[in-house]
Amino acid sequence: MSAGSKTDLVTLALIWPGSLHVYGFRTLLEMMELDQWAQVSAPTVYRAIGRLEAAGFLQVVEERVGNAPPRRLCSLTDSGREELRRLTRGALADREWGSGLFELGMCLCFALTAEEILPLLAERRRALAQVDEECAQKMNLHQAAGIESACIMLRYGRLCYQAMERAAREWEALLTTRPLYFAEMATGIQQLVQGGATDGAESAGAALGECHDEA
Repeated sequence: MSAGSKTDLVTLALIWPGSLHVYGFRTLLEMMELDQWAQVSAPTVYRAIGRLEAAGFLQVVEERVGNAPPRRLCSLTDSGREELRRLTRGALADREWGSGLFELGMCLCFALTAEEILPLLAERRRALAQVDEECAQKMNLHQAAGIESACIMLRYGRLCYQAMERAAREWEALLTTRPLYFAEMATGIQQLVQGGATDGAESAGAALGECHDEA
């Protein structure tokens, strides 16, 4: 997934819970710390809005309230929702250690249901276990040949793949016990950006921070 596609994923996902004023992107990016760990900044998102609107994925209208300057309100089109589903699936299929795409996709997985996500996680675990086994076999060959440098790298690789597999298992456990986790999170975000200082909005703030920790 390219840097542009990653920005598109973030931009579309943040609008999924409901229409969002342009200034609201910065609030959510900072709250979820996406500008830090995912390296998606507000200016990058602002530039993406025009591109996504031109592609037919977003509808952007100006909203006026009293004498205040007009505000741009962004909402997803039907094709934008399908694009987000495609990008989310692509992120969940990523198995490159350190890319952060899987973590990003899971933290913003509003477009898929638990029933859709769980098989993807199961497939991810199987694929990672297979790669781990292949690394173990290579490591045995290198140990027999006395090539310690290769063994060190393979041992590190195995630790990475095993950590990724454990993360997938933890997400499976979460979504099995809380299948509406992302729906609840999306509702809380919508309340938050609409200025509703309710229990749902407060819990959304906690969920946003919790999501990255679990990823």
